[in-house]
Amino acid sequence: MINPAKEAKKPLCESCIAGPVGIEGHDELRVQTVGNATLRFGCRACGAIWNRNDAGAGKFAWVIFDPDAPLDRRKSTGVPVPGR
Repeated sequence: MINPAKEAKKPLCESCIAGPVGIEGHDELRVQTVGNATLRFGCRACGAIWNRNDAGAGKFAWVIFDPDAPLDRRKSTGVPVPGR
């Protein structure tokens, strides 16, 4: 059942469909929180939330964040980064 109080999700932008790469991800991603192992980014174009983790050897693993998924409270989401 859909909760009518929840805002409908926007479709992913072309850059998020292609997936973030490297250290920056893509031009529309901005850091939201900084944690010990994870940085959380938000897309200014479509609102998608991405987690970036160290994948070793100078590489990064990008995983889209699902706000409806159960949250492991043991894992820190990090410290919020002030907006610009």
